[in-house]
Amino acid sequence: CEIVALRLYSLPAFKHINDPLRDTKRVCDKIPHPLPALTEHLTRALKKLRRIDAESASATESMTLWRGMKILSATEEFSARGGTELAPMSATDQLETAVDYCMSKRSLLFCIKTQ
Repeated sequence: CEIVALRLYSLPAFKHINDPLRDTKRVCDKIPHPLPALTEHLTRALKKLRRIDAESASATESMTLWRGMKILSATEEFSARGGTELAPMSATDQLETAVDYCMSKRSLLFCIKTQ
């Protein structure tokens, strides 16, 4: 089930997982996620992948990741206080990939440095 969840997440189906996770009104209204089992299997799969990577030789090396987002702009509040992603987030170590992904009239490009 976890492999299927990861595969589905790599397809356009990710929107049906992420959008409800980002819907703070749904959470405040205590409305369940429309795909709870799929979301749970995805969470378990991501935790297993994280654990595998934590045991790798490069786990403690610093690295730079990039996240490109299109048709978005940073609010003043975000610029002042920062924020958090409420759903799984993809990133790449390839700047060109992130730039290609975020090309639009309003783009955000995040540089994430790990330590």
